[in-house]
Amino acid sequence: MAKQLVNPLEQHVEKAALGIAGVLLIAVIARYLVTSPNQLDLGGVMVTPKTIDQHVKQKALEVAERIKGARVDVESPEPLFAEFASTLTPFASDLLHQTLPPSVPFAPDVPIIDPPDDVGGNVDLVAVVPLGPPVVVQGRSTMMFGSQRKAVNWVTVSAVFDVTGQEATQVKTYGAARKEVIFGPAEIQRRARRSDGSWSDADWTMVEAAPVGDVPRLPRVELVEDQGHMIVPRMQRDGVSLFLGKLRLPETQLDILRPMFPMTENGSVWEVPVIGDRRNVLVQDDYFINNDKPPSNDPLDRYNVEEDRVDGAFAIAEETPEEKLGRVEQLLDKAWTNKSIDQAVLAYNLAREVADDKSLGASLTNRADRLVKQSTATESDIKFWAMSHGGATTDDSDMEEAFTRKAPAKQQVWAHDSLPGSVESDTVYEYRIRPTIYNRMAAEPTKFRQPQDSLVFFITGPWSVPIEVTVPADRHYFIVTEDKNKTQVGVELYRWFEGDVVKSTGRLKVGVGQPISGESRVAVRSPDDPAATEFTRVNFDANATVVDIDFDRPYRERKRGRTRQGFKLGAVEKRCSVTIKGADGRLSERFVLTDKGNPRKKELEGIKYRPQSE
Repeated sequence: MAKQLVNPLEQHVEKAALGIAGVLLIAVIARYLVTSPNQLDLGGVMVTPKTIDQHVKQKALEVAERIKGARVDVESPEPLFAEFASTLTPFASDLLHQTLPPSVPFAPDVPIIDPPDDVGGNVDLVAVVPLGPPVVVQGRSTMMFGSQRKAVNWVTVSAVFDVTGQEATQVKTYGAARKEVIFGPAEIQRRARRSDGSWSDADWTMVEAAPVGDVPRLPRVELVEDQGHMIVPRMQRDGVSLFLGKLRLPETQLDILRPMFPMTENGSVWEVPVIGDRRNVLVQDDYFINNDKPPSNDPLDRYNVEEDRVDGAFAIAEETPEEKLGRVEQLLDKAWTNKSIDQAVLAYNLAREVADDKSLGASLTNRADRLVKQSTATESDIKFWAMSHGGATTDDSDMEEAFTRKAPAKQQVWAHDSLPGSVESDTVYEYRIRPTIYNRMAAEPTKFRQPQDSLVFFITGPWSVPIEVTVPADRHYFIVTEDKNKTQVGVELYRWFEGDVVKSTGRLKVGVGQPISGESRVAVRSPDDPAATEFTRVNFDANATVVDIDFDRPYRERKRGRTRQGFKLGAVEKRCSVTIKGADGRLSERFVLTDKGNPRKKELEGIKYRPQSE
C-alpha cells in the first residue's frame, strides 16, 4: 500500500490547540482570581461577595430608622362635648323660657331606706359572724374509696351559723342589694394533745375535709388599669356571673353546707350531729330541696335516719288543730291575693277536718265552722272576680310561682375528717371549725378601698371555740392467766382490723422483758364480699413490753358499799401483778384479777367479728 505524506502543519495542529487552551486558562485565572474579583452594581455601589452582606444590612438599618422617624398624620376628631352637654338642658339650648321644667337627668336621686348598694371606693371585706359552739360525732367504719375498702377513724364537726346576723352585716357593709348569704365549704382544724397533757396553739393544722360539696370551678380574674382605675375585664366579669349562678343553686348550697357522709359498709353508723333537735336539720334541708314551694310539714330526710335509732326524737310532730286553723287563715289571705281557687279549697278542707272532730271543745269547733264559711265565701268571691275579668284565676302551679320562701334564720354547717390515715387511733384531739361565705362584691374593684379585695371569692370567718375528741385505741390486751412456775402470764389480744374487732386465737404467753406481740390466723370479713368470711394472719402488736411480774403483790379489792356512794376495801390478798412499759415510755401496772373482769374486755367480746355461721 502506498503511504500518504503528512505536511508540517498537520503534524503540529494538536500542539497548537493545546497551547491556545493554556493561554485562555491563564487569562481566566488572572481575570477572576488575581486581578479583579466578581462585582455587582447594588444601588450605584460595586460590591463583592465579601462585602454584599454588610452592605445589605446597612441599607436595612437605614430603612428602619426612616420608619421610626417618620411623622404620622393624626386626624383630630371634632369635639362634641359641648353639643352633648347642651342636650342635658334642651330648653335653655333652644332659647325656651327657663320656667319650663328642665329635662330629667339619668339616674335621678331617690329616697332610700336601706344603705345604698353602690358604695364605691370605700368598702372593706365584710366581716363574717362567728359560729356557735361546735358538736362532734365520731366513729370508725369501713368505707369505699374508689374501688378499695379502707377502715378509717372519722370525726364530723358541726356548728350553727347565724344567717340573719350575717345578712344585717352585709346590708351595713355592702348595701341592701347584696345581703344574700351564699356559702362556701366550712373549714376545720385540729391539734393533738401533747404527751405531757398540754395543748399548744402552734400545733393547729388544717384538715383536708372529705367529702366536700361540689363547688364550681373558680373563674379567672385579674385586675387591669383603665384610665387610672383598676377594673376587671368584661369577659372575666361574665365568667364571675356564671360562677355565681352555679354556686347559689339551692342543691349546690345544700351540698356545700351539709355534705353527705360517704357510704359505710360496716362499723360505726354516721348520725346527724344534734344541735337542739334533729328535726332542725330537716327543716333547713327542706328550704333548699323545696325552696320554690311552701314549707313541708314532713321535710325530706336525706340521711335515712331510722326512727328507732334516735329514740323517737326524729319523729315529725303531727299538726295540732290550732296549727291547722292558723294555716287555714294564712291560706285564705293568700287565696284572695293570688286569686287561687286551689288555695281556697285547701283552706276549706283543713277547716272542715277540724270542724268534724267531735273531741274538740266548743271554742275550736266554732272557730273552725266560721273558717269553713269564710273559705266557701272566698271561693265564691274569686269565681265572681274571675267572671268579671275574663276568667283569669290561678291554678296550683301559679300559686307556687307566686310563693316567696323566707330563708331560715340559722343554718347548721359541718365538715368531715374522714380520709384514710387522717385520724389516728388512741389520740386526744381538739377540733375547731369556721365558715366561709361568698364575697358578694367579687370582681368589682372600684367598690373596694383596696382593689385586691375584689379578687377574694370566699371570705373566712373566725374559728369557733375548740371541742375535745378522744379517738379510741385500735389495739387492746388483757392479762387473764398466770403461770408462776414458768414465770409467764397469758394475754388475750383484740384489734380493730379492716373495720371489725377481731380477737387473737388462743392466749399469748409472755415473760419478763418480752413484748406483747404476736400473729394469729383469725376469721375476718372478706374484702370482696362483706357477707363472706376469710381466714388470714393478723398481727396483734400491743406496742407494750412486760417489765416485771410479781406473783405475790399485796392487793386489796375495792368493793361497792351498801349505799350508792363510796366503797370499802377488802382484805389484803396476794395477787399477780404485771408492770408494763407502753409505747410512750410510761410504766403501768395491771392485775390479772381486774383484767379478767374488765368492762372494756366484755364490750370488745360482744362486738368482735363472728362469721355468720356462728
